[in-house]
Amino acid sequence: MWLLYVVRELGWSARAAGLVYGLSLVGGVVGSMVAGRVTARFGIGRVIVLGALLSAPFELVTPSCHPAWPASGPSGWSSPS
Repeated sequence: MWLLYVVRELGWSARAAGLVYGLSLVGGVVGSMVAGRVTARFGIGRVIVLGALLSAPFELVTPSCHPAWPASGPSGWSSPS
């Protein structure tokens, strides 16, 4: 759903969508490496709640993106046309 939204509605290129998606996967790899230690220390229930609370704000980033953002490059926002 995310991929369809950013490509169809926001007009992102396949390259931009793939880059953002790939970067988000890095967080999953890092999380999997520390999950055992964190769960052992705080308990599984607390870790589930903490994970949900920490990830929820990042879910708001995509709907708030300007449609031209990935196409504007590293210089910032592109001018509205």
